[in-house]
Amino acid sequence: MSSSRLPLLLSSLLSLLFCHPIHAFLVHSTMPFRRRPPLAHSSASSSALSAPASGTRMTLTEWPEGWGESEEMLAIPFAVDDSDRDASPFVGQETVYTLWTSEGEEYLKKIARMPEGLLGVLVTKPTGEVLKLAFLAKIIGTHTTEDHVDVKALIVGRVELVTLQQSAMGMAMVVKPMADEPPEAAALERSRLIVEDLFGLEERVREAEVKLLETIGDKQRLERLQKMPLLPDRVRDRLDVFGIAGPEDPKYITLVSFLAMDHHLNAFEKNTAQLQTNTDTRLRYAQQKYKMRLEELGEAERVEGQLKLVEGGGSDEEKEALSRLI
Repeated sequence: MSSSRLPLLLSSLLSLLFCHPIHAFLVHSTMPFRRRPPLAHSSASSSALSAPASGTRMTLTEWPEGWGESEEMLAIPFAVDDSDRDASPFVGQETVYTLWTSEGEEYLKKIARMPEGLLGVLVTKPTGEVLKLAFLAKIIGTHTTEDHVDVKALIVGRVELVTLQQSAMGMAMVVKPMADEPPEAAALERSRLIVEDLFGLEERVREAEVKLLETIGDKQRLERLQKMPLLPDRVRDRLDVFGIAGPEDPKYITLVSFLAMDHHLNAFEKNTAQLQTNTDTRLRYAQQKYKMRLEELGEAERVEGQLKLVEGGGSDEEKEALSRLI
């Protein structure tokens, strides 16, 4: 069993607690949550929700002051496939969870009683396997309609999942802290160079993806990609929220190392990177994945060039195969 996942015994515990596997637990909505795509990719979702209060500050990857060596907290579970590039959580991600009104308002009251107003985000595979890596989320806005409540949340930190248990408040997870080691001066300077390289690499990746999506006519993915801010803009948008002054602050580099994962790394790669407690290592991992992504897109462009030589631009099956490379 790899160190990035809890033993399968934990899945057995979940079955005993809820009388069915965790993925069935999610599908049958025993917990009144449905997750929407990240707001960075869906501007329509964010407009209906209230913004954070003026002066709101979040703590980046740190254990909240006053917490003990481990804490029990309310858990939101959802399943993510290893190959998914957009659904899996990462520090700095904004997302919207939908709670059905019949249960949602009561659930909001439970969330409000949590320490620091935080709740836990639990990640599982579709098979029911539970990941060791879990997250802290801060509620930053809500919007109620006739049949549901939208809860806007910001992932503000990582935690290590110790165990799951049923409690009076619902499914709870016991977690312990996970944070980056203080950087050494030499590593800090190297990390700043990697940050600049990542900014350039992502722009090249974006250009290649846009070109190929235009070629195959995938308007939905193209529109979504074009609405997504580039990495420097995504970082800039989070500086004030996390109380980071600017590039001279070491936490700026930490923030970049998390936000670089958005879209370009799949769920397995995000999990691998976020298990690292060394910022420089996580940055270099993201840098390596960006370079590999450029190679993949170069291969897709080569295939696309071959299809142009085929009468009619290739079959639908060939275009679909090309789409999977992007």
